[in-house]
Amino acid sequence: MAGWWLVTAVFLLFLILAVTGIIVALKSGIHPEDAERIDAVPKENENDSGTALH
Repeated sequence: MAGWWLVTAVFLLFLILAVTGIIVALKSGIHPEDAERIDAVPKENENDSGTALH
């Protein structure tokens, strides 16, 4: 009986470490400043030609 509790605990530890590793790997590869530089959001008061909206 104690063996199954140990297997369960090790499995849960593995799952937690795997999910944490995936999240860290994804977060380290995402750079929000790249998205702002490549595809900047236009200001709300300007249209495509750069003049103010009325």
